[in-house]
Amino acid sequence: MRDSFETSTKQQTTIRRKTSPLIAVVTLSATILFTGYKGCAALSDAKGEVSNLRKKEEVKLMNNEPDYGYTVSVTVKNVGKAGVIEIKPWLTSSEGEWNRARTMEFTAGESKDLTFFFHEPTINATDIEYGVDVLPKS
Repeated sequence: MRDSFETSTKQQTTIRRKTSPLIAVVTLSATILFTGYKGCAALSDAKGEVSNLRKKEEVKLMNNEPDYGYTVSVTVKNVGKAGVIEIKPWLTSSEGEWNRARTMEFTAGESKDLTFFFHEPTINATDIEYGVDVLPKS
């Protein structure tokens, strides 16, 4: 009797293992079908266009402490249909490279003025370069 119980338990475990990937595929497919398009910049009908790119050295509060850094400001305009645009500002200096990312919904023709603070470089940093990439691009 004990041998048949062990065999039965092993068979049930095998069955569960075979259905687990199927459940995962169905769940993933349903998630993409119902939410993936709306939140995914790569599948969006929006087209981002960058303008008014600028940088400003300033001191801001970080964790209630003053911290020197750079604010990168940009205007992003959707020149496509309504959808999602991923905005990726970056800053490099003699001290390293830093990136930010924000995904936002835009209506057709909508523009947004955005700012991103990079507190990582110190006041001694040199060779400051910065930019903003958008996905999807116009």
